Amino acid sequence: MALHGLVYAWRGGRWSLYNEVLSRTLLLGAIFTCCWYYNVRVINDAEPSWRHWVDYVVYIALPHAAVLAPLLVLLAMLLISKYPEPAPGTRRPLVIRGRNRGEVLRPRPDEFVFAEAQPNYVSICRRTDGSMDRVLIRAPLTDVARQVPGAIRIHRSFLVNPAYVAQVQGNARKREVVLTGLERRLPVSTGFDVNALRR
Repeated sequence: MALHGLVYAWRGGRWSLYNEVLSRTLLLGAIFTCCWYYNVRVINDAEPSWRHWVDYVVYIALPHAAVLAPLLVLLAMLLISKYPEPAPGTRRPLVIRGRNRGEVLRPRPDEFVFAEAQPNYVSICRRTDGSMDRVLIRAPLTDVARQVPGAIRIHRSFLVNPAYVAQVQGNARKREVVLTGLERRLPVSTGFDVNALRR
């Protein structure tokens, strides 16, 4: 539904009833036009014409629209109940996929603390209900970095959430990041610009 997203962004983050009715009407029109084309070209082996299209819409599509429109509304209601929009002020959970089948982690963005690369795996540290826990997923750190927007790679083996950075210690040759709520210090690469963590 990329078109919905474009219209939503174009209208400044608003989606009115008019937009919904128009999008459903266009969807039904596209479905009926595809059915008409299949009927004309494949079933009847005829040449398409505007007269055939108008006849198809008047005698076949419009009577069936009375049946299909409520089904589309019901389908939309089921999808909305299964995948509800987050409440205002909350953010969607991250989706971090590993390479093993069905390996999916869904932390909230504020739960992700840091990720550490290990041989063939990444250890993800997250804060849930006030305590820290770790989860291993089979993926390279570069894959995890792509799936966690806002996280910063401070070292070839570490990816951090800048919201948890309490301070950066050390000098240009050896620096470490201190994270809120963790006793462990994470190394920082020599060429890394620490100002990126303070933005």
